[in-house]
Parts: sequence; C-alpha cells; structure tokens
Amino acid sequence: MWKNGYCVTSRKTIKRGLQMMKFLFLLCALLGTAVHAQQGNTYLKWNIDHTQRTPRPAYPLTTEQAAVIDHYSLVYDPQGRLTQVTFFHEGQPSPAGDFGAAILTFAYAADKTVEAYQDVGGEPVAVNGVLRKIYHHGPLGFWDRLTFETEDGTDMTGDGYSEVHVTRDSEGRVVTETRFDKNGNIVPEHNGFDRASFAYDANDMALYRRFENADGTLKNGRLGYAGVFFEFDQYGNFLNEEAQDASGNLAPMSAGFSRIEWRDFNSFGKPARVNYFDAESRPYAPYAFSTRTYTQAMQRDSVAYFDQHSLPTMHPAGFHRVEYHYGEGGIIERKLFDADGIPVTSR
Repeated sequence: MWKNGYCVTSRKTIKRGLQMMKFLFLLCALLGTAVHAQQGNTYLKWNIDHTQRTPRPAYPLTTEQAAVIDHYSLVYDPQGRLTQVTFFHEGQPSPAGDFGAAILTFAYAADKTVEAYQDVGGEPVAVNGVLRKIYHHGPLGFWDRLTFETEDGTDMTGDGYSEVHVTRDSEGRVVTETRFDKNGNIVPEHNGFDRASFAYDANDMALYRRFENADGTLKNGRLGYAGVFFEFDQYGNFLNEEAQDASGNLAPMSAGFSRIEWRDFNSFGKPARVNYFDAESRPYAPYAFSTRTYTQAMQRDSVAYFDQHSLPTMHPAGFHRVEYHYGEGGIIERKLFDADGIPVTSR
C-alpha cells in the first residue's frame, strides 16, 4: 500500500510473495529435472549388460550431441523397467540400430518378458524372421529359457535353434548357455561350442566365452578352438580378444587371425586403430593393423589396412580401403580402393 508518498508492503504480502517465489522455484526445479531425465534417457549405447540381467545403457548424450550422433532413446515404466528403445538417425527413427528395427519393445508379466519389434511407423515387424522373443522367468526372477515366435510359424531362428537355456550364479549372472532345436537336440553356437560358459570382471563384463567339459576343463569346439577370451573397458568397448585351444595356445578364429586389439579411442569409445596377430603372436601376415575413421554421427566412415611396416597393404578380399555410404542410418554402399586410391571390385 501507499503511505506518505511511498509504497509500503505489509509483512503478510511479503510472506505471500516469498511463498509464491518458493513455489515457482520448485516448479522450475521439477521441470528442469524432467528435462534432464528426458535427456538422460538418450544414449549412444542402449545395453552393455553382458550378464543378461537388466539392460544397461552407456554414453549419455546431451540434446546437442543427440542432434548429430546416431543414438537410442529409452523409455521406462513407473517400476523403472525398460519398455521401449528407439534408434534415431539424423533426428528420425531408423531401422539401422543394433536390434534390426527402428523400435524395440518389452512387455512384462510375472512369468515372462516379451521382446518385439516395430518399424518407423510403429507397426510390428520381424527381425531375421523373428516376430517376438519370449524370455521365461526362472526362480531368481531373471529369464532362464528363451523361445521364439517366427513369421513362418516354425518357432525356429535362422540359425536353426528353437530354445536357449541358461543357468545363472547366485548374483543372477548368466554362466552357461545352451541352444536346442525343436526336437531337443543341441545346436552349436557361433563358435562351434555345444555349450558356452562365462565369467565376468569387476564391471560385469565377460572375461570369456568357452566350451567346458563336465569337470571344467576346456574342450575344443567344432571350429578348432575352446574359448574366446576378452577384455573390455567399463563402457563395454572391446580392448582385446583372442581364441585359445584346449591346451591354452592361441588358435585361429574364423577371420584367420588369433588375437585382435582395439586402440586409440575417441571420447565415444570408437577405436582409430585395430591390431591383428597370428597364432604365434606375430603381426598377422595379410594385414598387421587397420585404421578407422568415423562420421559426425559416429558411424564407421572408412577402414584401411596396413602391413607390419605401416605400409598400405591389400586385404585378401582385394582392396586396401573401404568407404561406407549411408542412407536412413544404414549402409547402402561400400566403395573399395587399392593402395593408390583407384577404385576396385572386391573378389
């Protein structure tokens, strides 16, 4: 109110003003938290969980980064369970993510979790013939059996198996995995192991995937080696990988080399150099290392191969360098060049 030509505010009015200011401050804080939470659900990687318990994302992106970098947007339900993952390229949903569709969904029930896929318009699609994966929950609450619903109705994946059975340790981490066809016969996994066994480091990253006898000793699989041994950083980026036979000696992997090292990472865990070694721990003869470049979206831009003297060399497939060209987030063309930069055709 006015008194003697001055504006005098009563204590009651001041109190109301302070209460309003507190309310507005709290509202702004809540809105800020909501915006932060939304930004915090945008990641370069949506799942680095090797233990197969709960999806764990890595490399949170700011709004500015997400406008340029290919990323995954995550949605959670009120119980904190992941319900939807959408892959974005140039700000639009894209099917080029690591799960083969634009959108990945999870639906939860007491006895199972159902994984399904959608296209950019939100319509159901199949990925490699699989419409849905059904994770059947075990005594620990995590899944211990995986089955499939497929387009052709056979309930069998393209790799020839219909079920995956896992066992878990006291912490719920997967320690064995076995695949079966619809008749109950074992189907070897991609390393040729009838059953794969696992162990983990302090960050719950896999130390190995190997084939064990009943007594825990190593057994060579159908590709000639007994285990693939890993080293990852805390963000799930490969540092080292090597194959060993049952005697503990280095053994060739399907690509020909026995050990591979990833080096010179950028801030998003992308390596600029990859080193290759043979079974004698010498530089792999066809190519000792490769260099990699990346687009602003963090897609692989090019790969070039070099010998042990750092001289350009040809990959056995008939090229020195490959350039990747993208459309809607996925690779639409690979251009190949020799050491002189002349275009070539891979053989």
